[in-house]
Amino acid sequence: MKINELAQKYKISIRTIRYYEEIGLVSPDRDNSNIRVFNEFQVERLEFILFFKKLGIKLAEIKNILKTMDSDTIRSLFQKRISDISSDINRLHNEKQILITVLDLLSLKDDSKLNVKEFVREQIYFQKNNERMFNIENYKDHIIIEIGENLIPLANKQVNGILIDSIKAMRIELENQYNTKVDLIRVTDNLDLLTPNEYRIIKEGVQIIRNSISGNNSIKDNDQIVKDLKDVILKQL
Repeated sequence: MKINELAQKYKISIRTIRYYEEIGLVSPDRDNSNIRVFNEFQVERLEFILFFKKLGIKLAEIKNILKTMDSDTIRSLFQKRISDISSDINRLHNEKQILITVLDLLSLKDDSKLNVKEFVREQIYFQKNNERMFNIENYKDHIIIEIGENLIPLANKQVNGILIDSIKAMRIELENQYNTKVDLIRVTDNLDLLTPNEYRIIKEGVQIIRNSISGNNSIKDNDQIVKDLKDVILKQL
């Protein structure tokens, strides 16, 4: 198969195929007119390259795979790629949530510009202090509080936000009292799993507490969540 036929069949440029040849990924033969000709083995090799590339594997890693075809090498590369994809999914999910929040703030009739400015300022603060929601999954030691739909106002500083302030205050109190650093704490919603008035506390991927509250009294609801959170933290100190 000639290079132009190969490019047309697999919808890639001739320049790309030539680059693969330059770096040693493919080695076509030459006919009497010095035109590149790809035999069945080279065509299959190109299919492998395109398959792995579509999965996000780097060309240097693909070259290593094709050179050794070692199962341990492939397993290690795929496990790393799965980890990278999981991180990307978490990052994209959090970016989506931030965009949704900004859109919600823009829909408010009063002081929408002020609300958006405050929200963005808070995100910048989190980034500077390495606690931005994008990066929190990178920390081994962190606690996640998941809340149902009716409890979201407790964590939204543009509506109520009492839960966020209470958590910050409790964290400072415990760090001063016990002279130790308290795990990072993230609050997020989980509308798929939790009923509207439910919340749960997760430590390193393990559910520690799952509870339901009235949803009618923000102060009492907040105090109950903070109390359970404090109990979880104290057991770890």
